[in-house]
Amino acid sequence: MTSTRKLAAIVFTDIVGYTALSARDEEAAMQLLHTQREVLKPIVNEFGGSWLKEIGDGLLLTFPTASSAVRCAISMQQAAKEIKNYSIRIGIHEGEITEEGGDVFGDDVNVASRIEPFAAPGGVAISHKIEQDISSLPEFASKYIGEPKLQGVRQAVKVYCITSHGLPETQLSEVAAKLEAPEKPGSFFLHVRSQLNPVNFAAGFFITFLLAASINGLSGHGGWAGVLGFRRITGPLIKRIAILKFEALSPDIDAIIPHAVRSELYRSLQKYRSLILIGDHEIERIDVKSLDRSDISRALDAEYLVSGGFRLADQKYLVDSELYQKTDDYIFSRFTAYFPPGPLQETAIIIADSLSRSITHALGISPYAVPVQSMPAEYDNRFVAYIAGLFAIEKPVPRQEIPVQDDIYSLLVIGEQLMNQENLAANLEAVVLYESYLLTDSANADIRIALGAAYHQRAELSGSTGGLVSKAEALCSAGLESPEVSSRGRAEAYLVLSKIQLDRGELMAAKSSIRESMRLDRSHPRIKKQFKRVTKQLLERMASS
Repeated sequence: MTSTRKLAAIVFTDIVGYTALSARDEEAAMQLLHTQREVLKPIVNEFGGSWLKEIGDGLLLTFPTASSAVRCAISMQQAAKEIKNYSIRIGIHEGEITEEGGDVFGDDVNVASRIEPFAAPGGVAISHKIEQDISSLPEFASKYIGEPKLQGVRQAVKVYCITSHGLPETQLSEVAAKLEAPEKPGSFFLHVRSQLNPVNFAAGFFITFLLAASINGLSGHGGWAGVLGFRRITGPLIKRIAILKFEALSPDIDAIIPHAVRSELYRSLQKYRSLILIGDHEIERIDVKSLDRSDISRALDAEYLVSGGFRLADQKYLVDSELYQKTDDYIFSRFTAYFPPGPLQETAIIIADSLSRSITHALGISPYAVPVQSMPAEYDNRFVAYIAGLFAIEKPVPRQEIPVQDDIYSLLVIGEQLMNQENLAANLEAVVLYESYLLTDSANADIRIALGAAYHQRAELSGSTGGLVSKAEALCSAGLESPEVSSRGRAEAYLVLSKIQLDRGELMAAKSSIRESMRLDRSHPRIKKQFKRVTKQLLERMASS
């Protein structure tokens, strides 16, 4: 009997309360299985899934892609609502499976079966692999549940639940399979003792010395802490933060200023690995003006909120911003400063970078105080540079901006915020905005590239692969040929081309384009996401060759 190995999305389902129903009314239970097969099988076929087998009251299904598996699961849950006394849990995982004789095997099959109990009745639980694959699709929303120790599974698995499409959120108090309990103190000390040897002891002593120096500080240049740029880290290493819309608090402030600063602040904070920025498409779903800070934080699952306002005072911009912390329900830090007006893009970047430094300093994740390459001569050696690299939490990424005219920059800021909402209605507004400008200045390379990006986003949102993609490619390619295109525009163009090339299967071309895009702009979230996507496919190709 031959076997084949392939990558697939694996789906397990289970009927809630089926055992009790079977004990109470066996005939009704058998009829429910027949109804399940009759209703769900056409849905699985519609989404290109394979109905592998029925395991008691559960189903084992596979799909060629994560998105088709999730869409099918949502459709199944919607259909289940129409069936009397029928409720199911669904778990989805992605991994390599072995097909043999109409059945599937492998560790990843076990993972999918262990994830299913973490779904709420009528809900869908997914692994981190599925969540990563669908994170770029605006139609889906998910929430992190935890990292359980799954029975019989060797790999670490993070579990999420789908919260969009009216699906219920998992309540851990109601989950039979609970998250892994913290390790007992005794087992920790036994583990430490088992790892002790002269080499580990010496390394541990040296690291402890450096960390103690970084927290308490030594003399001279601030000791090792000053030289290596350490800062004391407080709270969780990964922080979820939402940047609310900035307000123009006086009528003489041009409304584009707050928008531009917020846009640049988002780009500036994106370079920090320990920050997860909540996207505009999530913020737009709630009525921010009718909620207080604590309600906004809960609705967005944000640990911190950034808000701010702008006034004109003494012919300068007075910027007042607050960083709110959900945990203690108070203003964690406040930023107030004056900035002289100047070119729009330059002013927005200066204000945003100042705000970014204030926020990251307050959160304890500031970049190097002293970059390695500019250390005093007595510290400038490979050993110190190596140690600094080992212990660095964050590194600053220099801005690479070629400025554009104020009117062009204003359009790009507004268009980017519309596209960040990741829905067809906002995308249409962005397309109209760019198309309207090109009626009077058809040669502007930055606007042509922005329009190409908007066309491509529309193709992604609508599932189109025809004229929109071709138009996007033509606009971005033409924009790159212009000698007047900005670095920001070039980065956007290479991003769009990389996506198109990857969808065509031109992996090496996609790699070249996204690397050029990253070289021009390392902080843009969509560029970083595409870079990860290309890298993942490169690794998969190398692993299979």
